[in-house]
Amino acid sequence: MDIFLGTGPYPAQPKLECGMPENVTGTSGPDTINTTETTQTVQTFGGDDQVWVWVSNGDVQMIDTGEGDDYVAIQLPYNAAPTEITLTLGGGRDKIEAFQLQKPVVVTDFTPGASGDVVDFRYTLDQWVNGWNGHGNPFQAGGYFRLVQVGADTILQIDKHNFGQAGTWTDWMVFKNTVATSFTAENFGGVAPDGSAPPNLVVQGSAGDDVLHDGYGDDWMYGGAGDDNLSAGMGDDKLDGGDGNDWLQDDYGGADRLLGGAGDDILQVTANSTTNGPAGREAYIDGGSGNDRLYYQTRNDTGATAVALGGAGDDVISIHGAATTTVDAGAGADRVFITRSGAWTVTLGEGRDVVQAYMPKDTQVTAGTHIIHITDFQAGSAGDRLDMQSYVDFTGWNGQSDLVAGGYISIVQSGADTVIKLATNGGTSWNTTIVLDNIQLASLNPFNLGGLGPNGMYGGLVKFFPTGGSFAGGDAADLLTGYLNSVTFSGGDGGDRLEGGDGNDTLNGDAGDDFLFGGRSSDLLYGGTGADRLLGETGADHLHGGAGGDILIGGQGSDLLEGGAGADLFEGALADLAGDAILDFERGDVLKITNVDPAHFSFDRHGAVLTFSTGATLVLANNPHGSLIAADGGSGSILLMLADSPKAQIVAPFNADFDGDGRSDLAWREAGGLFTTWRSALNHGGLAMTPNQYVTSTIDIDQRLAAAADFTGDGKSDLLWRDADGAFSVWISGGVGFQRLLADASVTNDWGLAATGDFNGDGKADLIWRHVSGTFSEWTSKPTSPGDFTRNVYVNGGVDASWALQSAGDFNGDGKDDLIWRNPAGVFTLWQSTGTGFAANTLVDDSVSADWSVAAIGDFNGDGKDDLIWRHETGVVSEWRSTGHGFDKNVYVNGGVGVDWTLESTGDFNGDGKADLMWRHDGGTFTVWQSTGDSFAVNALIDGTVSSNWSLASSDYLLS
Repeated sequence: MDIFLGTGPYPAQPKLECGMPENVTGTSGPDTINTTETTQTVQTFGGDDQVWVWVSNGDVQMIDTGEGDDYVAIQLPYNAAPTEITLTLGGGRDKIEAFQLQKPVVVTDFTPGASGDVVDFRYTLDQWVNGWNGHGNPFQAGGYFRLVQVGADTILQIDKHNFGQAGTWTDWMVFKNTVATSFTAENFGGVAPDGSAPPNLVVQGSAGDDVLHDGYGDDWMYGGAGDDNLSAGMGDDKLDGGDGNDWLQDDYGGADRLLGGAGDDILQVTANSTTNGPAGREAYIDGGSGNDRLYYQTRNDTGATAVALGGAGDDVISIHGAATTTVDAGAGADRVFITRSGAWTVTLGEGRDVVQAYMPKDTQVTAGTHIIHITDFQAGSAGDRLDMQSYVDFTGWNGQSDLVAGGYISIVQSGADTVIKLATNGGTSWNTTIVLDNIQLASLNPFNLGGLGPNGMYGGLVKFFPTGGSFAGGDAADLLTGYLNSVTFSGGDGGDRLEGGDGNDTLNGDAGDDFLFGGRSSDLLYGGTGADRLLGETGADHLHGGAGGDILIGGQGSDLLEGGAGADLFEGALADLAGDAILDFERGDVLKITNVDPAHFSFDRHGAVLTFSTGATLVLANNPHGSLIAADGGSGSILLMLADSPKAQIVAPFNADFDGDGRSDLAWREAGGLFTTWRSALNHGGLAMTPNQYVTSTIDIDQRLAAAADFTGDGKSDLLWRDADGAFSVWISGGVGFQRLLADASVTNDWGLAATGDFNGDGKADLIWRHVSGTFSEWTSKPTSPGDFTRNVYVNGGVDASWALQSAGDFNGDGKDDLIWRNPAGVFTLWQSTGTGFAANTLVDDSVSADWSVAAIGDFNGDGKDDLIWRHETGVVSEWRSTGHGFDKNVYVNGGVGVDWTLESTGDFNGDGKADLMWRHDGGTFTVWQSTGDSFAVNALIDGTVSSNWSLASSDYLLS
């Protein structure tokens, strides 16, 4: 005797899978038990258990699920002959689902009535009864189920209407010690055992992600906003996903309408009836806007019709069955799969579309049946494509001879239409299979016919592998297509098209500009050399573009995307990019995010991880150096790319002390406009930051922080904001908050604020404006009007526009800030302030090459004179210490800072009179190096809480 015993309780459900033991025992927690073959005794204890039992030809089946809200599924193969199946449910509200029962299940303790136990027989109705149309109450007169009182027990009987004969009732379940009249609709998923019509429900979701189910009536479900999952039951139902990436399912029949709405939706209708369904049954599927996937599948439902509307977007429409079908793919690059042909009318809409028609070998083709009408096929190399490979295979073609001369296929002009005919008997009897309405045969080329020329021959190899396999293409442009099982294709030379199917496919484009389409499951796609286009579709795919400028679209699933050499484009909707990783995002590559509103788009970058406004995350696995910048890509898309060069260094000192305590503070601005200040503090002698001392969201996104300086002379730094037109305003610090005092619209936007500093030595910060022509002008703060300025006290038009004002600082310690200019060759010059103007060129130095830049200024040794920090393009930093009349060069050199770190502030964060360095990583983390006078104590403070969509105010808007 074999015994499987769990030990529970468990925080998650333990799963026991058993083959042939006699006894299976669960735990006191929630269990998941799946048994297969021969006699089983299954017993669980507490918890909400899930038990699946496959009953073979055993003698006794005993199932006891114990306490909890349990689910029990019992299936007997058609030839099974057990003598007894006994089920004890225990306490709780339990659910029973039974499939293909040949003997009744005896339930010892079923609880009828409100809040009682439940029997779900939807699958049985759909799979194992004849004539069920998914509508109405199966307990109604002439129906399929009834309750019968036999002594103390209630019998649930089924009439499968076998061979079209109603009235043959067999016992299906026995509910011991119950009264038939005590059973209600709650015990049968919403259908009343008295045969009355089921209620029509209205089920509406929330603004979030909902999971909605309906009943047996003609129900209406609306998901609303969010990524919803809507599942239709019996009846003629309407499912409307609303906004979001929704999944709508209809597995139980009825004349249902599925509406995806906005978003990338999946709409799935599965009609698995093994018998011919009734005439008039209809499935109506409308994807709405977005890149939708529409699936209709039925085995033999000749009486039904299917209407599939793709709507705007790149849709996939797959119809499998013998139904009469109408398809309107809508705008976009759509793919229409016809996996068993009936009477079809297909409208493709705008965009380059593909129709792939598959005819199984066993299809019985007779005159006038299995015809596909395509109403608006676009001819030419920029038009649509019809893939007929399986049709050609159906004829018995040997893959080599002329299709037309061999009597396999005929492409002819018939009036205004192009008609494609097939023959399986050497050309003596032809059957029309595809009609291209209003298309002249002469306008078609091999691209339009999937590689088949109108003369009946292919340019490259065209092969269809419905059951899987491996194949290598030749030197021409080949078309290799998979379907159900895994395929391995190599395209060889030429611009090939390799298409996988439902299996785990491996596609290698090799040389040429190839198109690779993975299909479902987890695929490996290698573009090879050339400008390739790789589309993973669904599943966890790995796409590698290889050499050349490639386009990589992972599709649904957690994908790995690798562009390879060349400037590559990575593309997808946010829902498809969620969980993906780009392995080699480099400068020159572009990430295109589709189906977004640029006005409401935002993202954070924490190291290698991008987090979007929807909560979706994408990993840039190589954590590339440089800032990510966003641009409007048009048509509802955003382009993300790395800045052309590493971030410019801060050249004006950001030394803002908003509360006047002698320690420098920080000001942050979020990409959406939110503004906050952080206060420096000391924690047991160490550096610390108190975040969000002042927070406001009232600043218009067009307002830019141009300067933080003390314009009133009270020891507290004020703010100067500027808009795109040039107008500026001054906010005076109150220690914690700010008072808006001055607004000035007199400065046009061809003047930039080049520097701030105390140029006349009165203790208040002044302004240097510079025109695009090179002219600059000094405005000094008024002594009696806080936040106002005396204009143009010094104007100089003699500086060529090629010279950049690098920084302002007091380099000789006289209390007045001086100017440093630099030209493109690297030469820099010092202009010393006189109080009323500037003495030009008091120092000229041409020893620094152009690959070094002035990264920051500050008094790093506390002697009252500002010093320089230079930085090389490789990341090396060097300090030049001011002597009052020049500089001692390279007094401190550090080559250990990577170019993904930017020097963004030189404030005195601990109040010791010496300027410190604040570095920030591209991912958002910042660190403070505390000055020791002759060096720096690295990483005195490290903070990783600020995401990359927040910018230090001085780094967001440079002053030069």
